[in-house]
Amino acid sequence: MTASCHGWQFNSSGQCTHIPTLRQNSRIPARARVDVYPAVERYGVIFASLGDLPEAERPPIMDIAQWGQEGWGSAMQTDTEKVQIEHGHHGEKMDTQLAETTLGFEKEDRQVIENMRPHFSPRDTQSELLLPEDQIMVSYRRYLDTWEARGWRIDTDALLAKAHTRVSTVPSPGRREHRNWVLDTVPLRSAKALA
Repeated sequence: MTASCHGWQFNSSGQCTHIPTLRQNSRIPARARVDVYPAVERYGVIFASLGDLPEAERPPIMDIAQWGQEGWGSAMQTDTEKVQIEHGHHGEKMDTQLAETTLGFEKEDRQVIENMRPHFSPRDTQSELLLPEDQIMVSYRRYLDTWEARGWRIDTDALLAKAHTRVSTVPSPGRREHRNWVLDTVPLRSAKALA
């Protein structure tokens, strides 16, 4: 891969192999490397495993038993102006209506959400009124708690505190093998026991 700005070239493990401005026969510094993340293509999507977990410890990609069956599958392309869904499981006409409805909600909600304060919802379920319809959100928060219990939650306060002076990156598996990287990794909150 070649970086478009300065022309540095990197191999598949993230190590820099060429710096155009170095004199001929000059040694490329060992720290001239970038994080590389494992990725797999499934269901027409590329899943990247962000983090330094060994392969055996990475969360699995959910199986979709219906994938590839006739009459089922979807490809969704979004941008700020259009949503296209092809060959969805509701049928082409219904998928188009769902896409148009979703886009309408997105345009209405964006005006409200972009100006909301605070920017983040409370993590606990006691700080807001939740109804039975909110169960999916509660389940998601509990799922996030299991990640925090493993020490996988980014410490956003610490990250923002140094945002004006340092660049941080999500650690890759290569950081388990090599030391002395240029970029710091994002700060993580300490693992905590689930209540």
